[in-house]
Amino acid sequence: MKIAINKILREKEKEKKKSKFIKKNNYTIFVLLGLILGLMLLIYPYIGQMISRNIQNKKIEEFKKIMQLHDDRDEKEILSRKIGEMLGYIEIEKIDLSLPIYNGTTDEILLNGIGYMKINTDIILFGHSGISTKILFDNLFKLSKEDEFKINILGNEKKCIVINIEKMSMSEFNRFIEKIEIQKYNNNNNIILVTCTPKYINTHRLVISGIEKE
Repeated sequence: MKIAINKILREKEKEKKKSKFIKKNNYTIFVLLGLILGLMLLIYPYIGQMISRNIQNKKIEEFKKIMQLHDDRDEKEILSRKIGEMLGYIEIEKIDLSLPIYNGTTDEILLNGIGYMKINTDIILFGHSGISTKILFDNLFKLSKEDEFKINILGNEKKCIVINIEKMSMSEFNRFIEKIEIQKYNNNNNIILVTCTPKYINTHRLVISGIEKE
């Protein structure tokens, strides 16, 4: 009888140890899965940025090759381009930026590159800030007066210099656009870069005005 009872007790003790072992292993697995998931969430934006940058660089290189085959680029060709078609690219060496420019400013365009708008003789380039998987105009705030940037529209390159930097509320920005529409801003022929600020809040617009270098 005693032997049978001792056997039962030993079996129960084994079951307890086994149960503790399983619980401990389950906890370890849970912790490891949590760490892996956290790591993936941390690196996901950076992976997205690298992929996005490679895609953008390829598009720019393809565009350059196409432009080498055309010599009759003018304003009429820009006007004939459909909304969403690639017009060129912008390069800002100071912030290591090279991005494609597309005709128009739709949400889809601004998610993939820089939007192009021309009002009278002024070119306005719009770009997002704060998209976690892409670097667009996020670092525009690092520019200062007299910094340089380049834009290439259908093979026509303009080397530009920053002459003015302003942070505007939406009402101020709307009045700024009205000035451009009636040709009363800085003697015209400006190249203007626009993005949202502060990042992720987007209540204002950072407006950087440049002119072509002589």
